[in-house]
Amino acid sequence: MHGEHHNSRVPTAPLLSPRDQTRVGAFGRVVRAVALLAGASVIALVAAIAMDVEAWLSAPADPPARADVIISLGGDPGQRAAHALDLYKAGFAPRILFMTQDGSGNEDPSPFPDLRGKGLVAAGVPPQAIRYEIAPQTTREESIAARAWMQQCGWRTALVVSDAVHTRRVAWTWRQTFAATNLTFRTTPAPSRSSPATANLHTELKKNVFYRVRYAADACARDASCTGDLKLNIACRP
Repeated sequence: MHGEHHNSRVPTAPLLSPRDQTRVGAFGRVVRAVALLAGASVIALVAAIAMDVEAWLSAPADPPARADVIISLGGDPGQRAAHALDLYKAGFAPRILFMTQDGSGNEDPSPFPDLRGKGLVAAGVPPQAIRYEIAPQTTREESIAARAWMQQCGWRTALVVSDAVHTRRVAWTWRQTFAATNLTFRTTPAPSRSSPATANLHTELKKNVFYRVRYAADACARDASCTGDLKLNIACRP
């Protein structure tokens, strides 16, 4: 009898019994479900915080009321001008002052150098009801320029139009600037088309902190006659 080679295998017992394997599978499913739930909770928490931040930045907004002038702040892609137009057509004020960073001012040979003004004229606003001030480059400078315009033109009340998330910073800055005057304003932000990105909210939060630190003791804001380095182009036509 020839030698035979047997390739026999030694039977091995499974590491886990079928019952234990079922338990492990169920545990794995629970872990995955918990992980998914935790991820969803984090996303929901971030969204809730962002919503709270947006709501905080967007206050204190005021309902519009009759005023002498509507002041639309600069840096506007279009929604502020549209809101200013709505306020004008609703009869809240007889004139609009654009704080522009892209116009050429009241003395430019072209009567409506600012694209926003052109849009309003096309929508039926009389040219003589629109003013431009191109000097300001910041919210603080806009408040100082607006104060000078209102004092010189005899306007006592204003509706200030900006983006909703700028409302808190705008309101704080303008209160500082108007404190030594008998002028009043209401913040009437343009309706938001969509929620701003979280990064934009963070930027606006930092701006709020910066303004309160930098301008808490602003001498020019406290001096009702101060215009700083601004070379204003005030034109108080009827």
